[in-house]
Amino acid sequence: MKFEEAINQTLCKINDNLTQIKFIEQARNVRDNNIYFFTVPENGGTRTFTAGTTKVDFITGTIINPNGNTEKLQQSLSQYQLEFVHSLSIDTNQDIVLRINDSPKRTISSGFSTQIPWLTYNFIEITCTTNTNIVLFACTNPQAVIGQFKSTASDLYPASRASKFNEALPVADANFFDSDITINNNGVLRIAVQISIAGIFKIKVTRGVTTITLNLFEGSNLTASCLYAFDVPTKDGDSINMAYSNTTGTIEYCEVQFLKMGV
Repeated sequence: MKFEEAINQTLCKINDNLTQIKFIEQARNVRDNNIYFFTVPENGGTRTFTAGTTKVDFITGTIINPNGNTEKLQQSLSQYQLEFVHSLSIDTNQDIVLRINDSPKRTISSGFSTQIPWLTYNFIEITCTTNTNIVLFACTNPQAVIGQFKSTASDLYPASRASKFNEALPVADANFFDSDITINNNGVLRIAVQISIAGIFKIKVTRGVTTITLNLFEGSNLTASCLYAFDVPTKDGDSINMAYSNTTGTIEYCEVQFLKMGV
């Protein structure tokens, strides 16, 4: 082979490679600049997936239920002339089994949001052993789910942890509750309380082996039969109880809620 022919062949290969790189870059630009979101359910809240395997086809925008009935999403990949979705987020209140395209099945645990970025898929299967409330979020952008959901939807609302209603006060400075309230995440304990007699309302915080008593309302007496509300920051692992400086009265109302931080 002559030297000139070898050079020409090499240049042709380089040109072919550059053309392929150009096409890949164009496809990537289309993907990144034309961002489409798919949510189930589409109008907010959660969707109840019945026991069995539910299939979601993003190409046609179709949900196929375990009983064979189908539902249509408001949009599909085909209407945008796209082939794939590239990220996925799932919130579920029960453990489920997820299959993405033909990949191996994986278990998605309940109680927190699962985000999977940098995917290439257009079809998923969700298998539930019982009726399960799920929020599904998918996007054509591979990074759309990163940092979007730090917690499950239920974390946006205070969770009731303990309560008393029209019950006699224990002896002065004794615990309100037989068992401490265990804190499982960093967050805020929201307390609403009304006592029938004046006294100092206290929070007992145990962290490790040390218990500290916090006097609320600047250590001043609460007015009898008036409602007070307090927000107390807490840390993962804390144990909490409450006490009052007086006795012979009534806990007319006490509601304790927990709000997780970082939502």
